[in-house]
Amino acid sequence: MQHSQRGFTLLELVAAMAIFALLSVMAYGGLNALIRSEESLESSYARLQSWQMAVQRLRQDLSQSRSRPIRDQFGDLQPAFYEPEDGRVEFTRGGRPNPLGLPRANLERVAYFLDTDGRLMRLSWRNLDRGQSDEPLRLPLLEDIDSLGWRFLDEEGEWLEDWPPARAAVLPPDQQPLPDAVELLISSQWLGELRLLFTTRADL
Repeated sequence: MQHSQRGFTLLELVAAMAIFALLSVMAYGGLNALIRSEESLESSYARLQSWQMAVQRLRQDLSQSRSRPIRDQFGDLQPAFYEPEDGRVEFTRGGRPNPLGLPRANLERVAYFLDTDGRLMRLSWRNLDRGQSDEPLRLPLLEDIDSLGWRFLDEEGEWLEDWPPARAAVLPPDQQPLPDAVELLISSQWLGELRLLFTTRADL
């Protein structure tokens, strides 16, 4: 019995190589797309975690607001809770962790504001009454923030753009009230515009 045998022609060989190259490119493209998709998911998950942690930090701080005024680095008495400038709030909070049982108060002075790089920043001071050499601990919480603004709910149920209220301006700083709630309007490149509501009382 005879078997017919023939070799590949040059045209068939070139066609086979072209098909193999096309399949390789398709496989690489699919793998590359899969890698990019995985990286995008990881980036989105990391952003989501950052937002969750930032909101939780805000909630913890604001819910522990305390009526304890402070003296700034110039020795001037400042209210327990106030907005020294647009977009920035500063207040005294309780519940400061003290795992080593050090002889210090459980109160802490904190501030939130948007820096020039578009980051939501949290500042905290070791001492409530600051000296001129006291520098705050700076903690960036969120990036790519376009704008932020605050509103404050007073005891009469009215939302105000500034705090303390104008009617409390005649009171000394150690008698000015806390807001009942705080609203943060924040706009980001990732999530757009959000309204976040926080109570200033831990029991609510």
